[in-house]
Amino acid sequence: MREQTCCITGQHLRREEDEEALKARLRRTIEGLAAQNVTHFVMGGAPGFELLAGEVVLEKRAEDPRIRLTVMLPHEDVSKGWKRCDVERHERLLAQADEVVYTSYRKEAGCVQQRNRWLVSSSSVCLCYLTRKVGGVWYTVLLSIRRGLSIINLSAGETEADTQGGQAGPQG
Repeated sequence: MREQTCCITGQHLRREEDEEALKARLRRTIEGLAAQNVTHFVMGGAPGFELLAGEVVLEKRAEDPRIRLTVMLPHEDVSKGWKRCDVERHERLLAQADEVVYTSYRKEAGCVQQRNRWLVSSSSVCLCYLTRKVGGVWYTVLLSIRRGLSIINLSAGETEADTQGGQAGPQG
């Protein structure tokens, strides 16, 4: 199953990012992955790239019934404090996902990192939107690199080589 699975992680979109152009890149990428029999997508569903990517996965699932979406959340109150529009998009995503899994039922130390490690360990591909080498997305991408996943970064101006250097990060 790992060979057929792609984890999705991403930072908030840059202000100058053309969301329609990013959606088009997401569509092409997901279609390309499905053509290679990568049809299971696992993600956290955070605002920004992840919500957008989840919506595109669901759109592509309507065209290709092999496609599946699992949303892995660190805890039940993950959307507390988000903007109302993001909470509504998140709730729609959860309602339409094939599976919703929680690392923990309440917020506790390490639950986000545990979720990120699960995303990586279940996947052979990491589809990301990485603009800065900091935070949880960088941790997840760096862990993906160390575990040998293929990295697809849809952030304009970033390449796989750009994500491989830099700060110390997680231990595999």
